[in-house]
Amino acid sequence: MDEEIKSDIVLTFVLLFFSVVILFIIIPSQINEPGYIKSTYLSPAFVPRVFTVFLGFMALLLFFRSITRLKKSSSKKEMQPAGIETLTAEGRRGHRIAVLIWVSCCFFILAVELFGILIPSILFLGTLMVFFGQKKWLLVLSIMILVPLLLYLFLHDIANVQFPKGILFS
Repeated sequence: MDEEIKSDIVLTFVLLFFSVVILFIIIPSQINEPGYIKSTYLSPAFVPRVFTVFLGFMALLLFFRSITRLKKSSSKKEMQPAGIETLTAEGRRGHRIAVLIWVSCCFFILAVELFGILIPSILFLGTLMVFFGQKKWLLVLSIMILVPLLLYLFLHDIANVQFPKGILFS
């Protein structure tokens, strides 16, 4: 069995386990649902439940995709001579991209702790756009500034969502 398919199947079970734990243990114990809210859509636990169910659904899709890839790879290996396995340039590039995105997300989280949410969001969005090959600088600048700013203004001022201000601006 291919190592990537094995890791996808293991990841599937880990994600399903986390989905079940989050849905049935963490959300009920950590999110207080006031009794006066009658609609489940207005409950503070609604969005976390939706995201958790979505995570479980995506894990199941990954599982079925892995099973179909396993069937295809077993039929291809019958045609290939034994011992010939190559890692394509696309596969290596994909792993590098995943690691770079993970590292940049870690830097984003640290930057949010220091500078608050707005400045790191602007820089992170712009960096990702340039990293994924957007060459139009006017588009990059307008999106990297306007989208986080408008979301921040809407969520902070209208929806009254409190965001981290950062250590430097507290």
